[in-house]
Amino acid sequence: MIEVLVDHSYQDDYHSIAKIIVNLADVNENKRVSKLLAENSDFGGEIFISGGDVKGFLSNALNIEQKYIDIDIQEIDLY
Repeated sequence: MIEVLVDHSYQDDYHSIAKIIVNLADVNENKRVSKLLAENSDFGGEIFISGGDVKGFLSNALNIEQKYIDIDIQEIDLY
């Protein structure tokens, strides 16, 4: 599974990748995905309209099925 922590701002209405944790069962796939992330600075700070957009983007960028990507959205500006 690839766990993606996504920050969401209600005030500014955007989603942004905060952290990506790779924990795939296949060791070679785990290394491949980790290398791609390292080469792209874990896509940190990328801005998206929705959490679903994050999943689709990472699926394409990492060449991995969306079912292996888990999105956890954290609200960053709730009082």
